[in-house]
Amino acid sequence: MAKKEKQNKASTWYERIFDSLDLVDSVKSDDFDVEKEPEWVVRTFRELAQQLMPALPFRSVNPITPRGLGRYLGQQQANMSAIKATLEQVYAPENIARANAWAEMLQKNESDPAVRAFVEGPIMGSLTKAGEFLMTSLESGGHAEDVFNKVALRALKVAWQQPDRTETAAFFQGLAEGLSKPGIRERAAVRATSATPIYQRLVILRREIEKLKSVPELYSFLLSTGLSDSVLGRPDANGRYKRLEKLCGRIGLSFAEPGRPKSAK
Repeated sequence: MAKKEKQNKASTWYERIFDSLDLVDSVKSDDFDVEKEPEWVVRTFRELAQQLMPALPFRSVNPITPRGLGRYLGQQQANMSAIKATLEQVYAPENIARANAWAEMLQKNESDPAVRAFVEGPIMGSLTKAGEFLMTSLESGGHAEDVFNKVALRALKVAWQQPDRTETAAFFQGLAEGLSKPGIRERAAVRATSATPIYQRLVILRREIEKLKSVPELYSFLLSTGLSDSVLGRPDANGRYKRLEKLCGRIGLSFAEPGRPKSAK
């Protein structure tokens, strides 16, 4: 259902605000635009975003309430602060110095066959793609944060002006609860699972994955990027990759002639 249609059907102030908070729809950059990506990529991106920022209302099982809206907004704000703090640590001068020293070491030893194989191999390619995607995410995240801040400030004003003070109290109670429960802890998503590194590679390396023809090919490709067979799930006695098949089914990634993955309808 389109966002505009959802907003027209929303009957309360908190439902209308909630429906305007699907920030995945605002994620757009030169390399990533959810309106142009295959559905399986968007679903994978949502899975990752839900783990990193569970405050985002991508899926709503229960009816939204003033307290629920406040909790979403509070947790989202807490997560944004945690992300900024993490990025400040990542880009600390000492970490930048280590990265530069590592790059210089590779450059000085580029004639070494082992170094050359590493630089030209899939793991280094994955690291490069991950760096590019990080920059894309930062670019998109800035826009999403702007959208969120506008909606959050409007919510605070609207909630404060409600004639039903029980709704006002419930909203601000939820806001305090959300602020106290961020979705990021120790530089990792609180809801991260063993499938998280698989999802990350599916999004970052989506262009390469589009060229694959089967789940076994996907398994071999992901192995080459540095994932272990324990993470991907070893094939069973019949040679089936059941864990990877189940994950692909969940996000709608299928393989069909002439060999390009397509989203399941």
